[in-house]
Amino acid sequence: MRKTVIFTDLDASLLDYDTYDFSEIKDFVLYLIEKDISIIPVTSKTKKETLKFLEILPKYEGFAVENGGAVYLIDDFEKYIEQKSDITRNNGLIKKTIGTDIYILKKFLKDFSIKEGLKIKTIFDFPILKLSSILNLSENELLDTLDREYDIPFIIENPEEVKIRKLMEQANKKGYRIHVGGRFYHISGDYNKGVAVNFLKTVYKKKYGDIITIGIGDSLNDLSLLENVEIPILIRKKDLTICKEIKDKISKLYITEKPAPLGWREGVKRVLNIDDYDKISMEV
Repeated sequence: MRKTVIFTDLDASLLDYDTYDFSEIKDFVLYLIEKDISIIPVTSKTKKETLKFLEILPKYEGFAVENGGAVYLIDDFEKYIEQKSDITRNNGLIKKTIGTDIYILKKFLKDFSIKEGLKIKTIFDFPILKLSSILNLSENELLDTLDREYDIPFIIENPEEVKIRKLMEQANKKGYRIHVGGRFYHISGDYNKGVAVNFLKTVYKKKYGDIITIGIGDSLNDLSLLENVEIPILIRKKDLTICKEIKDKISKLYITEKPAPLGWREGVKRVLNIDDYDKISMEV
């Protein structure tokens, strides 16, 4: 039997857009883990944020953070990694670095902002209370959010289409990428979630042989993730709209009827033909 691996975005895909909660489908997630289905977060969140989510689960194998800037795997996977470049050990996990150092990205944004008069406000520039309100996070939780290494979320306070297009062009010339997420723009090195997914797929195939890959996301930031799996699932947004760019670019796509987190369960049940699942109680 082929091993099933689910690569999933977190915010507004598995987790509720406003509350970051998934208690409504937690039993279903535990059911999948019990059935030996691997759930691999591929998220814009930081390592600390992602680990806090994973610690709720009975076990995990790996995850990708900051839009693919780094991939972490448990020790069992080390012997299945062929290319050892950029591989380090980090607090008991194997770390594959893919991203560009955040200080280089900060300088690029600052220089462009000064030169072009585009008011770029990064996540580091917000007053803590304001950022706490935008993200609906406590001050302690914000510390985990701000502990970034490879990806900078930002907004543009005076959006001008011509200047935004120029920003993206200049970023591309430097070898950087600008992604559009649910709340922010994101700037990173020349990689995306799809790069991280492909690295993980290679490792999983070495360990398990033939695998089935499912990808789950909600925003344009997840396009590369969904393009690099066999079964892509697009989660409806809170207002029940969908990311049109993803719908237009991926022909074979399951679009959920519900937003996160119920849409996540709906999509997985449908593509895996899980019709006999009843809500069950599991202890973590």
